[in-house]
Amino acid sequence: MKHATSDDLKSVDQLLEKVRKIQGIVEKQPGHFYHKGKNVLHFHEEHGSLFADIGDERMKVSEFLYREIVKKVEIYISEIKLARDSEKIHRS
Repeated sequence: MKHATSDDLKSVDQLLEKVRKIQGIVEKQPGHFYHKGKNVLHFHEEHGSLFADIGDERMKVSEFLYREIVKKVEIYISEIKLARDSEKIHRS
């Protein structure tokens, strides 16, 4: 399974626009999103289908799942923040 190209991502432009609006997320290259240096979301293409990798979870992308994908990204970012806060507390 290969990483999605810019051309592959054209079909999910509406999803990408929603993801780009999430606070604290950075798109380092087209379709590769990070939060404070941690990979949060990127896409793969296989046999004409797109897949979103959110953390360790992979899901097939369809327009009907855009809201769910955005929600999962937001939850994953929250988990990253909690883990970092927990590390800070344990170091203190």
